[in-house]
Amino acid sequence: MTSAQSVLAGMAATAEMLRSIAPMAATKTVATPRTGTTTLAADPDLQLILAPNATYLYIAAIFYSYAGTAGNGDMELAWQLPSGGSMSASLLHYGNTGATQNTLNLDYVSASASNECYGATTAGGDRCALATGTVYSGGNGGIFAAEWAQHASDVSNATSVMAGSVLAAWQIT
Repeated sequence: MTSAQSVLAGMAATAEMLRSIAPMAATKTVATPRTGTTTLAADPDLQLILAPNATYLYIAAIFYSYAGTAGNGDMELAWQLPSGGSMSASLLHYGNTGATQNTLNLDYVSASASNECYGATTAGGDRCALATGTVYSGGNGGIFAAEWAQHASDVSNATSVMAGSVLAAWQIT
């Protein structure tokens, strides 16, 4: 991807160059279900390769569902960063227990290890978690991915990240 600062005044704009400025994006075409695990693992589809020593602005819309009793399985979310990478994020999501199940929460995190639990307000409910922020790739660059698992292990009911979920990033430095 070409960053905006590499487009110079007087350059002829080609279709290839304009396409290269578009964000990198990863979109799920089929759902990924997980049962009986609270171990975070990278989503097989929501992954981007970041260039070394670069900063990106990113946004993620993660649609998820849980087939069991509200507040049990839910979804735990974190981020895989390249070695030496760092991030800041704002996360908009439903709470996961009691009264917070019907409340939208806005949280700020500044590390990939800051897991957030996303709730489902009803059994079988579909929800969306939104994340936006910046990610620095570190000296080697590498994979930036959404990692997730069930918040509480449920071997009978799957938590699924659904088709249509997306992770997009624009290189800004």
